[in-house]
Amino acid sequence: QSVPLEVKQAKAIINEPTGGCETSMKCLAGLVLGIRMDAELFNIQDPALIRICIRTADQVKQLSVPKRGDLVNVGAQNYRLLTQALLSLQVWSESLDVEISLVLELGSKDNLVPLSQTVKVSVLPKPVRR
Repeated sequence: QSVPLEVKQAKAIINEPTGGCETSMKCLAGLVLGIRMDAELFNIQDPALIRICIRTADQVKQLSVPKRGDLVNVGAQNYRLLTQALLSLQVWSESLDVEISLVLELGSKDNLVPLSQTVKVSVLPKPVRR
């Protein structure tokens, strides 16, 4: 069997969040925090496989599927993703770094192909006051 002559690497560039910000995003523990995402994706054959991967400080991975309307086709197998990465955390005593990336999920949560570099965002979950 021969290898196709036009093999292209699938990749993504996350424009937002930029990461490295000294100010933590504040949220209430147990509720959902939306982190604005703006990304460009290239050479994606099946956009239904795209997942937003969020890894918390305790190494828990959360995968979410972007809404169909948030993914815009801008050319042959190229897309623009404008969405909110949704995250829910428990109370934490200090700010923690959350890592956000884009991946392709091939079959199972254990078979992830990274598309982008990881962006670190600082988050401070506060307790809900009663």
